Amino acid sequence: MEFLTILICIKLILILFFSYMKIIFNQMELFIYFRLFVKTVDERSRFLKIISALAVSLVFGSIANAQTQSFQVRLDNLTSSAPNSGQPFSRPIFATHNSNVSFWSPNEAASNGVRQIAEEGDNAPFLLDLMLAGSDVSSQLVGGAPVLPGGSLSFMVTTDAAHPFLSSIWMLGRTNDGFSGNLGFDLFSLAPGGSVTLNLIGLDAGTEVNNEKAAFLPALGGNGLNEPEFSVIGPHSGIRGDADAPASWNWTGPTSRLTITAAAAPEPGTLALLPLALLALPLLRRTSKGI
Repeated sequence: MEFLTILICIKLILILFFSYMKIIFNQMELFIYFRLFVKTVDERSRFLKIISALAVSLVFGSIANAQTQSFQVRLDNLTSSAPNSGQPFSRPIFATHNSNVSFWSPNEAASNGVRQIAEEGDNAPFLLDLMLAGSDVSSQLVGGAPVLPGGSLSFMVTTDAAHPFLSSIWMLGRTNDGFSGNLGFDLFSLAPGGSVTLNLIGLDAGTEVNNEKAAFLPALGGNGLNEPEFSVIGPHSGIRGDADAPASWNWTGPTSRLTITAAAAPEPGTLALLPLALLALPLLRRTSKGI
């Protein structure tokens, strides 16, 4: 009889697993299996306890997972991919966070973290700021390589409703202090399966004069010289091409496109087991009288 009980439990687990795709048929099969093979009151009581525990576990596990959501994110570099043209992006930083975090503020002075990205493509100070933000930031991702003109980067991110915002930042690699990115897009504003496209302009950190001279441009082997500019963050005017930087590095319109797609809603198979768990409870109370 114990061997039969083990077989029943194995069969039950398989039935619950495949219920995501064929929940109705599996529940019918479970009922038939119950009637054919589980005969005594003790066996039925044990059987119902097992199925109740498994069903409730699956249901509440599904409810817990519903508190988080996954999103597909794609970054496209829209600048020209012709030879010696366009703007390569430094390794981009993405983070999910709450409303206490802002990567930068338009028309205000750049933080040191933003300045280091915009002038040198150095992510370290900015990543330190994110780490010091503690629980205000739920996740962060750094691209494994620069995103070249015409190139793209795709990844999945999972976050919860307490950290619904996605922000990003990267250097426009052939500028004095140009950068781009997005500020605090609310991921949970997307319906399951929904998508949004954000066209992002080039920004000027306002920390270095746009002299476009080789000694000040990392892309031309600049040695870290800086001609300070005490301004604020605003739209970048582009590459003029009147010094060492060629005009082919210029861009028109947005420099990048961010496409965000919410994962589709989960299959309802697990939640369909809830009636099964609820029905099992009164049946357990009836085992003392027989079924």
